[in-house]
Formats: sequence, C-alpha cells, structure tokens
Amino acid sequence: MQNGLKPILVEPYLNTYNIDPSKIEEKITSHTCALMVVHLYGKICDMDPILTISEKYNIRIIEDCAQSHGARYKGKFAGSFGDFWAYSFYPTKNLGALGDAGAIVTNYIAMSEKLKALRNYGSKVKYKNDYIGFNSRLNEIQAGFLSIKLALLDKINKHKRKLTKLYIENLKSDFIFPVVDEDYFDVYHIFIFDIQDTMN
Repeated sequence: MQNGLKPILVEPYLNTYNIDPSKIEEKITSHTCALMVVHLYGKICDMDPILTISEKYNIRIIEDCAQSHGARYKGKFAGSFGDFWAYSFYPTKNLGALGDAGAIVTNYIAMSEKLKALRNYGSKVKYKNDYIGFNSRLNEIQAGFLSIKLALLDKINKHKRKLTKLYIENLKSDFIFPVVDEDYFDVYHIFIFDIQDTMN
C-alpha cells in the first residue's frame, strides 16, 4: 500500500457484522499504529471497549463512517469517537451526492494540512508537490447538493428506520434480522438479514 502500512483484519460479531472488540487485542503488536473501525450498514461499532483498547495501547482510532451518517451509539454520533473520520457520499448512501464524493475529518491540525495536500496532487503550493498525491477534491456541484441533502438527513434516516420496522414486522421469522439495541440508533444504510439454519 502507498502508506507503507499493512492491514491486519479482525473478525466481526456475527450478529452485527461489525468488528468484535474481544478479538482486537490478540492482533495488536509493537507495529500497530491505528485501529480502523468500520460502522457497517448504518450501525456503529461497539465503541466502549474499542476506546478502552485505544487508550490502553495509545493507538489512534480511524472511523469509517461511510455507511453511518447520523447513526448514534449511546447518544454520540458516528464520527465523534476517533481521531480521524472518513465519509463516503456515494449516491446510494443516506447522505449521497450526485456522483462520487467523500470527506476526511480530523482534529489534528498538522495532519489536516497534509490531507489537504494529498487530495490536491500532494501539493500545498501550485506546481510544488511535497507528496505523491491524488486529484480527489470535492467539486462545488457535489458540495452544493450535499448541503441541501444534509438538511434532509434526519428525514431520510427516519424513513429508513420506518422501512426496517415494516420488514421486521412482516417478513417471516425464518430470517435473522439486524440486532436492535437501545444503546444504538441505527440508520440502516442497507437492511441486511440472514436465513435461519434449519438443518440443525
């Protein structure tokens, strides 16, 4: 990979498909520099134990919030737990643009300057490239469309939650539905379910 890092995968909870915090520590080594958690299908990961691990090992957390716009865990929004937050605004997302779009957010000023350069050919000053970068700038049309949709995000999420309730109430009990827990406010980017194993 371009950043010189090697991803080490951790198995998920089978009932949420999000990372299983009990399996993280066994993967940590002296080379581990960050934990990347992916809030899949509109559900935030089980963040309390993940934050404890991050503190214990002094490891930064990167949140992939691409599918969790507006989701909450114990009252806190996706994108408020870690050190870096990545968002996708692909058209199918709850907060979607007209085409490909995304954002990276951080509270680290020095790193934010590097990230801004990386999205602009690795350049802070025109024709002077400090890094091997990309042309990944969010164009004005996408930004304008997203600013309109952002005001509608709560309404979109409410509709997704309503549809999910209809699925759960009306589909056969042969299916394993998404886990519902009072600590989580899920926004169901995708409604995912499994089929019961009837062979056992």
